[in-house]
This record gives sequence, C-alpha cells and structure tokens, in this order.
Amino acid sequence: MELIFKNKRKITGENYKELAPIYLEQMAICATAGFGKEYTTPEHLLEQCGDGNIEDGYALLFDVVDANEQDKILYDCWLYLFDETANVFFTGTTNDINVGMSQSFFEDYTDGENTQLTEALQKHTIAYFKFINHFKNYKKMKTQYLIIAFVLAISIIGCKKEAAVEFKQRQTVLDSIQRDFTETISNGSPGAYAVGYQFNITSNGVINQLALCTPSIGVYQINIINIDTGKKDSVSINITAADTGRTIFSGITPMVVNTGDEFSLTFNDLDKPQYQYSRIGGMDQIYGNIDLRWYVYNKTTYSSVIGAFTHSQDYTFGGVGFTFEKD
Repeated sequence: MELIFKNKRKITGENYKELAPIYLEQMAICATAGFGKEYTTPEHLLEQCGDGNIEDGYALLFDVVDANEQDKILYDCWLYLFDETANVFFTGTTNDINVGMSQSFFEDYTDGENTQLTEALQKHTIAYFKFINHFKNYKKMKTQYLIIAFVLAISIIGCKKEAAVEFKQRQTVLDSIQRDFTETISNGSPGAYAVGYQFNITSNGVINQLALCTPSIGVYQINIINIDTGKKDSVSINITAADTGRTIFSGITPMVVNTGDEFSLTFNDLDKPQYQYSRIGGMDQIYGNIDLRWYVYNKTTYSSVIGAFTHSQDYTFGGVGFTFEKD
C-alpha cells in the first residue's frame, strides 16, 4: 500500500480552538507522548513546541490516505517539534496505530507487526524532510542565495523521485521504556552509582545516538560497551542536562552491531534523584530487534559497570537510551 499525506493544516494558538473535539483530544495525547506525563492538554502541546510560548508554537495535521483510494482517510497524523516528531491515529479516534516518529524517523512500536505500515509512512516523508532541512539550513542567508538553495533543493528532490528509496528501520528504545514502564522518581541508594541495563540485538546495524532523560540538572557521563568485543568497541560521552524531564540526544561515531551482540549501557547518577522504571513481568522485554535483559548497577563515580556488578530484572534505574538503525 502506498500512503499519501494530504490536506496539511498548520495548527497554532490562534486557530486550534476551531478544531473538532476529537482533534483536541489527539493534541492532548501528543503533548503527553512528546513531552511527558505532566503535559495533558492541547495548550501544552503548542506551548512546548513554542519553547513555553503558545503564540510561537505550531503543529501540522495531515490526512493520510491510500494512493489508490484518496477519498477515504485512513489516519490522522500530527507532526510537531520542529517537524521531527509525529503521532498517528486511526482517523476520527484517539486510538494510536503504534507507529510514531522520533528524530524524523517513523518507528514500529510493536514486535514487527507494523513493519510495512512504518515503511509506507517513512517513504512518503523522505522528500518532505529533505526540503525542510534544506530550508532550515539556508533560511538565514540573503534572499538571492535562499532562492538558489530553494531551486537546488527542489531539483535534487526531482532528480531522485524515481530512485529506489532505502528504508532503514530505526528504534529509539528510551521512548519504548517511557511508554510501557511505570515511571517514578527515586533517590536510589546513598552514594554515586553507575546505573543502566544490558541488552542484545538480533540484527545487523549501527547504534548512532545515545540519549538521557533526567529530573536532575547536571553533566552526566554515558558509557556503552559491546560486551562481546570488549573495550575496543565502546563509547563514552558527556551529556549536559540543563533542563529536567526532556530527552536529550547526542550523536556518536556509529557502533557496528552484529547479530547477537550484547551491550551494556550505563551512566553515572551523580547521587541525584533519577527516573525509575518498573514493569509487571520484569525488565526482560523485546522491542523489534532489541531484547532488554536486566538492570545493572555498581557503586562507583564512573559511568561504566564493566567488572563486578549487580543486576536485577525487577526494574531499571535512570532514563538512559540509544538509537539503533537496522541494516
């Protein structure tokens, strides 16, 4: 099935109250999904998209249809947060289709049941985002250069229309944990700890981003290591959390993943309150090609738990995550 996005509407602080009630309910769900449990209204969505000012925020609403039956709307798609995040609903309902966008890539939130739908949504957005990115990069240039860049961007898109689109499945695991686990804030045990979890991956690909979400401001060191190959395949970075409750992504030199590789992802908790995630049935959970195994921790001022450590399957402590892109 080939999907098409139609009837784009720019929703702002001036016109959102004119929407049908079901769209306002969808906006409220987007606010919670995009920014956290404390954001529960349409106003919250627009305010957060406008850095706290509803007058500066906007979201885009699309009708999604089958290319062969364009009079019938299948899904309502909300695109927001600098056009890099999206939630998709069965049209006229608040039922999410379990496919969403993060960092400009659609992701399947099931165990692979929605792979074809995810690919169909992503395929249609590729050209759109190429144009948007060109525009954002050049919008501050002088007018004549902007016109040239615009023409070039359109030309590039036009030249590639008939080329085969390579779709790579992308999974951002912290989003899944935040969605499916119960979140609380805990002070943890006294003293500094390295905390995180172990996981393995059942497909070839790359890990190209690390992420952190914390209720405590600070400079955190994040460490990821391939347990099968050891320190020669490890990355350690610092992420500064100047705000609380927002997920911060940081790109890394891509780590090559081979099928079956096992990893440890941890960070130093600075002996500060952190998010704790629990789930009935324990930590062991499969998301597509990623198998979360268990929570790991070690009392240390460093971010790594390599060496002696303790583990538990009951919960995970700390909002640390990564992005996996399947080959």
